[in-house]
Amino acid sequence: MKKILILSFTVLLIVSLATACAPKSTPEAESMPETTVATDATEPTTMPTEMNDSSTEDMPEYFVYTANEGDATVSVINMSTMKVDATVSVGEGPHNVQTTPDGKYVYVVENKNGTISGIDTMNNSIAKTINLGVGPSHIVFSEDSSKAYVTVAEMEEDAGMDMSAEKTLGNVYVVDLQSDSIITKVPVAVMPHGLRLSTDVYFFNPKSCRKQNMWRIYST
Repeated sequence: MKKILILSFTVLLIVSLATACAPKSTPEAESMPETTVATDATEPTTMPTEMNDSSTEDMPEYFVYTANEGDATVSVINMSTMKVDATVSVGEGPHNVQTTPDGKYVYVVENKNGTISGIDTMNNSIAKTINLGVGPSHIVFSEDSSKAYVTVAEMEEDAGMDMSAEKTLGNVYVVDLQSDSIITKVPVAVMPHGLRLSTDVYFFNPKSCRKQNMWRIYST
């Protein structure tokens, strides 16, 4: 009788321990979708639906224009396919590209040519080229796309880097994009480079490469 009781107690103890040590299932764990991580590049990977939609088919079609200074071209990249749709030949030393606010043109600042060229975004061809001074760098536009503001060094870049050479003050050119003519030149400092419109669109700020100065210029 004692042997039977001891055996029954032993079996009960083993069952209790096995139940207590078993992994517990929670509602959260039961409801989680299956995730299979591939251990080899050839094996498929199953991920939750919300994490598996990496297709570019649903991306809106838009383009990036990038200047290639070395070969005097601008690449037009279709971001929905991540491929180059067109390559546009431009003037020497394309440095900065910016889109007009109305989206009709992408202007390229051709540093070594002393020009800016407008690419028609409908067909990616050069629609116009406007002559400026020596060494233009950056361009911004008025809100209505009627005017452009371009920093121009008025000297070659190599001369600007020579500390002992006599320096020429640069200008910001105000360009009428309707008549393709220069409205005025605003003197700034040596080698003006980048510039941005302020948020109120009444001022723009050219930045000098040689001097740590910034100018605020009234644009109307």
